[in-house]
Amino acid sequence: PQTLIPFLDETGRFHLEPVETIYATQEISKIRIATIIGSEAAYVTPKALVRHSPGLKPLYWLRLRGNRRVLTTGDHSVFCPGMFPKAVERLRPKDLVVVPKRLAAPPQLEYIDFLAYCSVNEPGRFFVRNFNRKDLTALVGGWRSRAARKRGNYSGRGAMPLGLLSKPTDNLRIGLCRQHRTTYMPAHLDITPDLARWVGLFIAEGSYGTHTSIFSFGSHEADLIADVLETGQRIFGIQGRLTIRGSNTSIRFHSASLKVFLEEFLGISRGARMKRIPWQVFHFSDETKRAFLYGLTRGDGHESGTGFVISSGSRLLLSDVLYLCAMLGMQGNLFRQVRASQRRIKGVWTNASDIWGVRFHRWHFLPTGDCVLLPRSSAKGRPLAGTVGVDGDVCAVDVRTIEAAVECPTYVYDFVVEPDQNFVGGDSPIVLHNSTIEGGMVVTDEPILDSVLRM
Repeated sequence: PQTLIPFLDETGRFHLEPVETIYATQEISKIRIATIIGSEAAYVTPKALVRHSPGLKPLYWLRLRGNRRVLTTGDHSVFCPGMFPKAVERLRPKDLVVVPKRLAAPPQLEYIDFLAYCSVNEPGRFFVRNFNRKDLTALVGGWRSRAARKRGNYSGRGAMPLGLLSKPTDNLRIGLCRQHRTTYMPAHLDITPDLARWVGLFIAEGSYGTHTSIFSFGSHEADLIADVLETGQRIFGIQGRLTIRGSNTSIRFHSASLKVFLEEFLGISRGARMKRIPWQVFHFSDETKRAFLYGLTRGDGHESGTGFVISSGSRLLLSDVLYLCAMLGMQGNLFRQVRASQRRIKGVWTNASDIWGVRFHRWHFLPTGDCVLLPRSSAKGRPLAGTVGVDGDVCAVDVRTIEAAVECPTYVYDFVVEPDQNFVGGDSPIVLHNSTIEGGMVVTDEPILDSVLRM
């Protein structure tokens, strides 16, 4: 049920959600899921999403190189080289299984439209600046009327409610009601490597205060501190305030609209274990995706002699990273850095959760959005993530373990996909076989299959 599935919704927006969530919230005929057609990555509309009751069937955790794993029934198939299906219960360690070498990228965003979001999400709380003064004529009334007083007030302040805006201007800025003019941010943002890098750094090092967005760094990270201050001023037009306390440095951007942009529009969570990559990032160009990964790596990871490592308490965030990198043709290894346990910190016992990491061999990102693939000798001769070359957008990795599941869910889920009867899913991308009608199936969204089952 918790197997992650990459898909595009009816608006073309990218999602990576558990199949159980897709079953409960999506109309299957209006989404497109990731698949491999021939040997090329693509998105197709599934014919059905089927829910099975596994009954007495044993369930297995299939784990591949790089900690790619998926929970499945023993008779469900994955693909061997040549795209030949093979049941999981027939696999053995060191067998090869096909995985995506590259995922198809979703449609690319031209720019970030913050204004459109504000216009449909409680527009009454937003004000705009640099608007066309003709919009004030919508307030009809005599010279001593309430409407006239509002016209004079908005004209004098240079800010009016968003609801009065008829047509946006090129340099329109947006803010929250009763906020100072210096806290307003652009209504539209160009998608550049600088913006992507700044957002990546915020996911890694950011938090929120009252009407503020905060970056936290060590005082020795002078280059990142200067980058965040300069980029924030240049892109958003908002001045960050520096606070130094011992070896810690924080940068506060006092802007309620910027906080709404980061927390609500991009969906960057407060809790470290709840953070995800914003859906918009998956729609960036390759250059800006790499710049985003550079920022995330500088904040939540480190470079090593053989590539780079990103660490996080959010396993879902690292799954997002793996799927984002798959769109760039990069394969990574997921691993547990720290196991959950009780620890004593400064005399106080605390419960520490798992810390996960993802390692990418031989890759180094640059702030500009470029990346460098190191010579194989620098990676001590190791192949990239243990992959074996296969034609097109797929490659093969070896099976590490096949273990019986201790706790089995009430239902398992499966897609019916054409033409090549496969779809992509898992914590890290794996090519899974198409569903077939089998005993134990109790629910399906496909009308024809449903009518046959109920006969």
